[in-house]
Amino acid sequence: MRRIWLGVLAMVLVQPAFADGIGYSNLKFQFTVQIPANLLTGKHVAETGEAVTSMSKDGKGLLSVWGGKLIQPTFADEVKATQDGEHVDGWDVKTLSSEDKLAAFYGIRDDLIYYERMIPSCDGAAAVHYRLQFPLEQQGEFEASVKELDGSLKGVPGPCKLD
Repeated sequence: MRRIWLGVLAMVLVQPAFADGIGYSNLKFQFTVQIPANLLTGKHVAETGEAVTSMSKDGKGLLSVWGGKLIQPTFADEVKATQDGEHVDGWDVKTLSSEDKLAAFYGIRDDLIYYERMIPSCDGAAAVHYRLQFPLEQQGEFEASVKELDGSLKGVPGPCKLD
């Protein structure tokens, strides 16, 4: 019971920081994330069951959040394969953090930049990603969104619905 109250207290304390955005929970891959207010199109957030996408109000920033079963044997291998795929597509990818429970990296190509964060889910059988892509010249404008997404992307304990 104490644990539940601590969880509720934490949500109440964190909520004001995200008051203008919207929360998104994915039961299939067991994660939650807060979509920052400046990435809400004012229409709706498109959901496929495995992913959610949203665009900035000016139409220049695109956020994608998704989960997927691991194709590679481990989370670390999945991160490497994801980064390698970006290199093939012409992105200059740099790693910010790579651990057993988290990977963060960014890529630059022409006048675009993206930030991506990955966390394992489903007891290591899947990975959850967020990717925020926008014009390099707007990096300062999206910095707070990256921090908000980093702070809000969380795995949720419980069984996954992968099949």
